[in-house]
Amino acid sequence: MNKPVTIDQQAAELDAVRARAQPHVDSGRFETVEAVLRAGLDALDDEDRAMATPEFTAWLRAKVAEADADPRPYVSMEEAFARVRAAAAQRR
Repeated sequence: MNKPVTIDQQAAELDAVRARAQPHVDSGRFETVEAVLRAGLDALDDEDRAMATPEFTAWLRAKVAEADADPRPYVSMEEAFARVRAAAAQRR
């Protein structure tokens, strides 16, 4: 269940969004914060449309079947990330 959001929380969240978008405006890539947000929403819409295609569904099913057929033992996400972090730490 969603918790009620106060006006102060909404203002803080809006400020955080503006702070993330402003560098894109400052760089000259976008004219306004609203244009940055619109581009982000457009990108999400494009991604949703791409994932709604029969080709994507077939690709995803093939990847799931490939993973299911993999004889290696299951590794949890936590363990996988721990391994990646350890390997990255060794490279430093």
